[in-house]
Amino acid sequence: IRMARGLGIVNDETEQDLNRLRSIRNVFAHSVENITFSTEAIAKNYATLNVVESQTYKDIAAVSFSPASMFVVAVTIIYWRLVDHKP
Repeated sequence: IRMARGLGIVNDETEQDLNRLRSIRNVFAHSVENITFSTEAIAKNYATLNVVESQTYKDIAAVSFSPASMFVVAVTIIYWRLVDHKP
């Protein structure tokens, strides 16, 4: 993530989102308890993703998918931003 930012592949907002996604992944990966997207540690990081402010995300969220599905939408939007990056 730091390298992508240093090389100009991602902007500040995307870097923040990638670090938050990393944090969410780590909570799921290292928790010994049963957790969901409603768990405080997950919800706190998820709610602060910059991508949730994008119009694409808001349009899809209007359909009212589950928190897990909306997480996949957020990751997909970030993925396409990376794919569409032009140096």
